[in-house]
Amino acid sequence: MSGAAAGAITLDGMPLTDLSLEFLRENVALLPQETLILKGTVRENIACGRPGASDEDIERAARTAAAHDFIAALPEGYDTRIAPGTAALSGGQLKRITLARAMLRAAPVLVLDEPTAGLDSVAARQVVQPLRRLMSGRTTIMITHDLSLASDADRVLVVDGGRLVEAGTRTELVARGGMYARLAGVGALTEETLVLRL
Repeated sequence: MSGAAAGAITLDGMPLTDLSLEFLRENVALLPQETLILKGTVRENIACGRPGASDEDIERAARTAAAHDFIAALPEGYDTRIAPGTAALSGGQLKRITLARAMLRAAPVLVLDEPTAGLDSVAARQVVQPLRRLMSGRTTIMITHDLSLASDADRVLVVDGGRLVEAGTRTELVARGGMYARLAGVGALTEETLVLRL
């Protein structure tokens, strides 16, 4: 796909360069590839998505993220202390705590960077439904090598070697028979290729 080498990123028609950092921080939630867990209680980890949130709001976010049941089973429930690299919880459980934080935050724009990276197939499946609930009603940009996550995107951008090589819906890209179509049969992309869900 040939095209322009320059462009602009806009939010509701406004170039990002015209928006304050404070505004962007209030309206964009980022879930980085590495699960970000803070030293503190499970409650504090979720609540940092919206300081001052009530216990009811925190629990509601955890339930939506499919995290409440395993949190309630912890020795001190929501008051159980965790830290980066904690061995008490699995990677999938820690990911769902960060999903609960993002759900509590409720920012209108969501950026997901490899949301299932580092998870085994069972843990990844446990994260997918909460991810879909989190994305519902939000503008979501997902960067992923996992085509199962890219398959229900409204728009897919295929980036190879730092260049945009294809754009369209999944159906359009499969019909074109290009890179996405070739990779769709494999189910995963190479390290050099990203699919962005917009």
